[in-house]
Amino acid sequence: MPYETGVVFSADGTPIGYRRLGTGPGLILLSGGYLAAQHYMGLAGALADAFTVYVPDRRGRGVSGPPGDRYSMDRESEDVAALLVASGAEFLFGHSSGGLIAQQAGRTLPQVTRLAVCEPPLSEHGSISSAWIGEFDRQVARGKPTTSYPRGGRVRCWSPCLRCTCVGRSAGSSSLMSRSRASSRSSWVSG
Repeated sequence: MPYETGVVFSADGTPIGYRRLGTGPGLILLSGGYLAAQHYMGLAGALADAFTVYVPDRRGRGVSGPPGDRYSMDRESEDVAALLVASGAEFLFGHSSGGLIAQQAGRTLPQVTRLAVCEPPLSEHGSISSAWIGEFDRQVARGKPTTSYPRGGRVRCWSPCLRCTCVGRSAGSSSLMSRSRASSRSSWVSG
């Protein structure tokens, strides 16, 4: 599928390259591990009928700048913030470590209105706070996962893949992803 390329500059000046394809509401697709935008073009193509998909090369990958001496989750969130501002996108989808970045960005960036996370890893040695997990697990057991997500309610949960953990928030209502194996289409379940 054809795509366009672009570059945004993060708060510390690091260039963040990205690929853009499709039409519709803006969705930023965050890669996992040491993978780059090129590795997510199949998924981006599948989403491009419904979304304008932005697939950045995270720091140290593809055409983006190096991680730098002060690399952290904050720098990754600043990279996402730069692309959110430049693109006008409001949706994030993160896979693996990109899922952790999407969660952090969803908690801290007001531009994010929908968030989906697929197969996020857990933090080692407290590198990312996991204090919310116990309460989240209790709320999931009660059928109310969105009530426990940190920082209150503005992000709704959406999930286009199976085996996803969707962490969502919405003011005045709870939102869950549908985990139907019968359909791979994304869906919303609100209650």
